[in-house]
Amino acid sequence: MPSDNLTYYKIIFFLEIIIAEMLFAFRLEKRKSFFLRFAFATLISFVICFFFPIFGIHHWLWHSLYSSLMFMLLFFLSIGLLFFCFKENLTSILFVGISGYLTQHMAYQLYNSVMNLSGQAVAGLGLYGSVEPMSDAQIFASSLTYFICYLLVYGIVFFTFANRIQKGSHIVIKNRYLFFTSAIILVVVILLNSFIIYKSYDFTGETYRDVSTILGLTALISLACTIVSISVEFLSYEANVLDQELSMMNEILKQERKQYIESKETIDLINLKCHDLKHQIRTLTSNQKLPDETINEITNIISIYDSTIQTGNKVLDTILTKKSLECNQKSIQITSVIDGKQLSFINEVDLYTLFGNILDNAIQAVENLPKEMRVISVTSCKNSSLFSLVIRNYFQGEIHFKDGLPETNKHNKDFHGFGMKSIKRIVEYYGGDIQIFTEDNVFNLGLLFNVDKNQESKN
Repeated sequence: MPSDNLTYYKIIFFLEIIIAEMLFAFRLEKRKSFFLRFAFATLISFVICFFFPIFGIHHWLWHSLYSSLMFMLLFFLSIGLLFFCFKENLTSILFVGISGYLTQHMAYQLYNSVMNLSGQAVAGLGLYGSVEPMSDAQIFASSLTYFICYLLVYGIVFFTFANRIQKGSHIVIKNRYLFFTSAIILVVVILLNSFIIYKSYDFTGETYRDVSTILGLTALISLACTIVSISVEFLSYEANVLDQELSMMNEILKQERKQYIESKETIDLINLKCHDLKHQIRTLTSNQKLPDETINEITNIISIYDSTIQTGNKVLDTILTKKSLECNQKSIQITSVIDGKQLSFINEVDLYTLFGNILDNAIQAVENLPKEMRVISVTSCKNSSLFSLVIRNYFQGEIHFKDGLPETNKHNKDFHGFGMKSIKRIVEYYGGDIQIFTEDNVFNLGLLFNVDKNQESKN
């Protein structure tokens, strides 16, 4: 048995699995002094790997069981390293660890299948070691195949799976059944592979070459199992991400509904009070009990809060009036020329949420700019059955887009960033199109609806 080779391979294995795990972990929340922690933990782990005992067990079954146990213990050592370096819960660490092990095993099995099916294999030629001497050409071919297989698999897995993990996100897996199914598949595949590898040492020379095709096909089957396993794991992850986003958006929608009712009541009350105050001022003016300058100043102040916007849509009037008051406090000039009647097909809460998010984003973009750049414009245009809305505002800096939407620059990305997603969801729900582009430090948001089609659907 190639115990000497296994002595060195356990170190290579640990390096492979750490690299594979980092493909998935690099976007997770890191602990303080991450690089120092990682360097220290990696050094200690390699020392443990080096001194992990390898016994000269002669029976292939016990040897395969012991090597499988060793690899599993080294895997849990890598889990400890991840815990030491990343500020994540057990579920996140296990998810990353299992994904990394599946990736490492995929690369390993691809290597084995290529070597066996191409006829380059000699007895025991795998990363566990060879019982037959290898020529320089065989060593070169084996090494080249190894690097190509691992680079190929690690690259594909990164761009296909690992890249889906969002930066700063916390991995939560609700469907534990699928998660543990992936883990069980991994354990079974590792055990079967170990049995097959160590049993193959009973064959040498031409006898080994007779069974190499079977070993290659077995490696391909094992490779397919690991691909299915990691796919199932990430299906569970993405389903949970969508569930979290849906829950968050439902909560935001609930808050928007409450805010709309409160805003409507507040603005109605302000309008009523402003009307009464204007009447009282006229009385004071006729009695000449206050100086004209004082009366004019009071009248101007009241006019600000009595400047109810009339668009032909009460919901739109409410949100535009509310945001106009906010803009006035922040010295932001907002202009709106919009035919609100054309948007009557949109549900009240959806319309309030849509314009609330649009104007919140615009206000946030301009509030810290020089005064002459604190400008927001909202315009509309109807052409036949098509109704377009264009919202423009200045901005400074760079805007990065992801999936056609600008990324949030707010710190709490678990909560923020849903504003643009909510806008897109509402627009698409009503069959509309959304277009976003920037030009000369002006952010342009365009919405397009088929009014006639939506009115027919509503009726």
